[in-house]
Amino acid sequence: MATKYKFVTDTIMTVTNDVYPEKAANKAKYPYVVYRFSSDYEIERNARGIFLEIDIWDSKKSNYDELTAIENLTDQIEKLFDYKRYLDDNHLLIFSKLGRNPIPDEDDNIIRRQLRFLIKSYDKNN
Repeated sequence: MATKYKFVTDTIMTVTNDVYPEKAANKAKYPYVVYRFSSDYEIERNARGIFLEIDIWDSKKSNYDELTAIENLTDQIEKLFDYKRYLDDNHLLIFSKLGRNPIPDEDDNIIRRQLRFLIKSYDKNN
């Protein structure tokens, strides 16, 4: 699993440095990205299905077009992972986009988008 975390973090960091696995830091500055893996299940022999959820967070500020900013960042991250392939000595990861959604927040000053991907993970050691 460490390979997946490193790959996702390094990939997202090509477009923004504010990337957090699982949970953002207490004083994270907007915009920032939080991602998590969930629902690891067997697809076929030697292959696991893993869901990747990527949340992009921003806040409303005066004189700032937050909708354009968050959509641009979401577009950039989406392009990084849609149909992405990763191969190393022990793993093959194949990414497929499942969806892109605005996520309402109870705080009207927060804007959030979510990208969801299915990762087919082939492990050489299985």
